[in-house]
Amino acid sequence: MELDLKKPLIFLVVVIGIGWYLWANYTAQDVLKYQHKNLDPKWGPMVDYYIGVGYLTRSEYEPAVNAFNQLLTDFPTTQYTEDGLLKMAEAYQAMRKWDDAKAVYQQYNEQFPDGKYKAIVQRKQDFLRQR
Repeated sequence: MELDLKKPLIFLVVVIGIGWYLWANYTAQDVLKYQHKNLDPKWGPMVDYYIGVGYLTRSEYEPAVNAFNQLLTDFPTTQYTEDGLLKMAEAYQAMRKWDDAKAVYQQYNEQFPDGKYKAIVQRKQDFLRQR
């Protein structure tokens, strides 16, 4: 049995080519703007969330907050809501915007009283009480 690698290789080259084109011509902000104007409940929450995570990973906290805020505003009840709230609060905390971080952690507790990050949020709130 011979393995035909032509189709997967062509697919990979096309995907890489499209990725390079998008990277060279569009920014994450462009994608967020497009997503906000063309709300797509299937892909939108994932796009907003992962753009926010990307910014957070690069320590670009203000754009991360904006992406998570867009997620929570446009799609308030998705599989990304819980994680988005936590990461948004962490971004505020990294910017030393203590009151904003406290408010988002409080929102997390109200929306997810038994959430998977309940213990983490509690520790972060205890830390912020000192601020």
